[in-house]
Amino acid sequence: MEKTFRWFVSTVIGAAMLMSLTACVEKPAPKPKFQPPPREHDSIEGYPPKQYSNAYNYFYARALQGDPAAENSLGHMYMDGRGVDADPSKAVYWYIQSANRGYRQAQVNLGVAYLYGQGVKKDIAEACHWLSEAIHQGSTTAVPFFKDNCK
Repeated sequence: MEKTFRWFVSTVIGAAMLMSLTACVEKPAPKPKFQPPPREHDSIEGYPPKQYSNAYNYFYARALQGDPAAENSLGHMYMDGRGVDADPSKAVYWYIQSANRGYRQAQVNLGVAYLYGQGVKKDIAEACHWLSEAIHQGSTTAVPFFKDNCK
């Protein structure tokens, strides 16, 4: 009986030690269901071509919530045909949405679209308006377009 008792005590102590060691092991936190992409993926340039459809879905969802950076990225995708059929008029639609929210890069893109008639009828006055808006917000990209085409 003493042998059985020793076996029982050693088994209970061993099990208790094992349980305490298991409790000390740090378990990884569960991953959230949705993880936004890293900040470098805030524009289409952050995505490799194989992920353009994922980028489109991500930007479209954000654009529907009024995110001007996402709207501008959708404009790029449609202007260049990245992951979607090239459609300059859809690109201009998204640039307008973003530019009207004050997004500087979209204002440049919209100005250039009007300047060259990409997706809209060529309109130098409208191009100069949007390029000027971008410059007032600190865009250096818009400056040469403005200097060369606007009075």
